[in-house]
Order: sequence, then structure tokens, then C-alpha cells
Amino acid sequence: MQKRRSGFRSGVFHVNHWSFKKFEMTDFTPTMTFPDDVADVVRSHYCAASCILEYGSGGSTALASLLEGVRCFSVESDPFWASIMTHWLAKNGNGLTQIHFANIGPTKAWGHPRN
Repeated sequence: MQKRRSGFRSGVFHVNHWSFKKFEMTDFTPTMTFPDDVADVVRSHYCAASCILEYGSGGSTALASLLEGVRCFSVESDPFWASIMTHWLAKNGNGLTQIHFANIGPTKAWGHPRN
């Protein structure tokens, strides 16, 4: 299963030494892909938190970025997705959420290492 990337149009851009297809956000909001019961637990804990550290970014990162006064650090291993999330957060977030790209080499779906 791949991360949701609907609502985009393609082009090309460069991030550091990486080259990707660029996607312009049209009507996109990252959503949680957890099962409903897990998503409920995540929402409950995130709403009670003042600082969050997560591995992997997406819907939970978007949730954290919309909570007033909550600081979130998200470590992302997919440079393409890190750029999308950074762009979305700049336009929509609370200014307290940061994406930190961790270069683990080539990745496959969900930021898992290819080897």
C-alpha cells in the first residue's frame, strides 16, 4: 500500500541532490491510514501532548500541526514525501511541526529501505 498522493499534478524539481517529480497541491490534506481504533488512540494521545516525536509523517503529523501549542518532530525517510509534507505544513500547520529527513538510502513504499 502506498501513501496517498491524490490531488497532485506532476512536474520536476530538485531537493538537495535528489531529483523527483514535483506535485502541486490542489485539494490535498494528509489523512491517517491507521485502523479506526488505532486512529482514535493516536488522536487522544496527540490532543493531550505538548511535544510529539514520530517516525514517519502523514495524517498524524497533519493532526499534530493543527493542534494549538503542540510541537511535533517527525523523522521521514522518504525525501519525496518529506518535501510534500514540509510544503503542506508551511501552508497549513501551526508553525511548531518540523519534518526531519533521515537519509537511509533508497526507499520503497512507506519509507522502508529497499535493501
